[in-house]
Amino acid sequence: MSELKELAGFLHDQNPQVRMLATQHLLPYTARNSPQFDIWFNNNCEPVKDLKALLKDKPQIASQAITALVNVSQNASVRRVLMDEEFLNLVFGIITNPVHGLADLSCMVLCNLAKEEDFVRILDMKVPLREFSLSRNIIDQLMDLFVKGTNHGINKYANFDFLANVFADMTRFEKGRKYFTTIQEYDNVYPVSKLIVFTEHNSMLRRTGVSAIIKNICFDAPFHKTLMDEEGVNLLPYLFLPLAGPEDLDEEDMEGMFDELQLLPDDKKREPDMFIMKTHVESLILLCATHEGREHLRSRKVYPIIRELHLHVEDEDLQALCDQLVQLLVRDEATEEVEKATENPPDEEDAIIEVD
Repeated sequence: MSELKELAGFLHDQNPQVRMLATQHLLPYTARNSPQFDIWFNNNCEPVKDLKALLKDKPQIASQAITALVNVSQNASVRRVLMDEEFLNLVFGIITNPVHGLADLSCMVLCNLAKEEDFVRILDMKVPLREFSLSRNIIDQLMDLFVKGTNHGINKYANFDFLANVFADMTRFEKGRKYFTTIQEYDNVYPVSKLIVFTEHNSMLRRTGVSAIIKNICFDAPFHKTLMDEEGVNLLPYLFLPLAGPEDLDEEDMEGMFDELQLLPDDKKREPDMFIMKTHVESLILLCATHEGREHLRSRKVYPIIRELHLHVEDEDLQALCDQLVQLLVRDEATEEVEKATENPPDEEDAIIEVD
């Protein structure tokens, strides 16, 4: 351990070649399960602070440093060392630079930092304007990178998929959910409406993060009406489509169903990841929290989709969630039947009398 501590001291050596070698040799000890991980806490986390400084070093050194930071920032104590505004601005500067080769790795660092509730203070941070965005708010620029930068649309070295996990962790906290469910002045759009379009993206990372974002926001019942408003966010088609398969449905099943859900092609595939499918069904369950929500789901024919999902996907946990959703959907119908029977009791000759 003493040799490793001595090696860590070379992270701030004046010779760049020495800094490079020190960073390379310390990388194996950045894994959180490394028995020697404690070296990063040495001298009040001085090695971590050195890694922060190395992000401004020569490209080869910065590349090694950001890789190390991705690993060590999985530790909560290390994250608190990295949460100062100067470091955040440095990382944001890398991510928003359209020609920087370390943008995606820097997004991975943000994925870890976003696990801290204090991270949501970035909602109040501003940065210089970039050509891809009309806002100086860093969160708006990150959103623009995620939407416009997919498939290397902004930076040929980055696709910004990891930002999905950043946003997902932010929506665990009330302040984060409020941002995604509030129309933004700079583009007059609900941020969440920009994200739901990725529920069928080819990147599993994006789909997983977006499914978590949707579920977290669905915990806020007052926003359900806006989520399901077909003139607003219009969430439901983006939840239904990943759950739908190629099965033929009869006319009664399709009456009231979204146009994009009707007559799906024979090669239509369901979401291949079981975790994502379960998350979508859990979101639908949360949307059943109000009578209005259940009515809307029924009118848009969620039941045939869930029925076919239950029949064609053999996963007990998913099937249990489907059963739970169906029970919530039929609850009001059962109540209405009782009310009708009470209001209009059967004639005596039609009544069935059970005798012990």
